[in-house]
Amino acid sequence: MRKAHCENCCGYLKPKLVSTVFTLIVLTLPFVQEGTSRSSPLLLAVAHIKLGEFYPLLLIIFLAFYVYLVVSLLVLFVAKVSGCPKS
Repeated sequence: MRKAHCENCCGYLKPKLVSTVFTLIVLTLPFVQEGTSRSSPLLLAVAHIKLGEFYPLLLIIFLAFYVYLVVSLLVLFVAKVSGCPKS
């Protein structure tokens, strides 16, 4: 008896143009509350690099990975629902 083979278990994590563009759009939106103003995660990452602060930069990197993961799953879901063929 043959086991079912998963062809591409983590294929949705491969960088695709749609996922990358949507992730960059989300990361440039000012949704991080900092005091009384809102800032985009990319601007905060640049500021923390200039200041040499490691922990906040690490949190922003994990946020970027989380956003990419969610966007990739959404793109995969939309592709499955719309019936697009696998590429």
